[in-house]
Amino acid sequence: MRRVAFAFIGLLLVAACGGGGSGGTNNSGTPQKGGTATIALESELRTLDPLDSSLLVEREVFYNMYDSLFTIDPTLKIKAGLVKTWDVSDPLNYEFTLQSGIKYHD
Repeated sequence: MRRVAFAFIGLLLVAACGGGGSGGTNNSGTPQKGGTATIALESELRTLDPLDSSLLVEREVFYNMYDSLFTIDPTLKIKAGLVKTWDVSDPLNYEFTLQSGIKYHD
């Protein structure tokens, strides 16, 4: 009886891991314009205002919705995002030049 149970469990695992048909996906490697993206989150968003945010899940959404003046590369160096150049004349005065076509709003 034990052997039958192990064989049955083994067959279920093999069936679960088996590949299906093509599924109608585009495997050409070339991105296609348009379509639908379905995104699932582990919890509900409390706000869409980055200044009010305190949840990690909200930050993950913000990175896909909003651009930043600056970004951080994998080596933790500050890089330009929407900013083309910046000048710090003293600790209280910063001057940012935005990339062309960028408009700031508050």
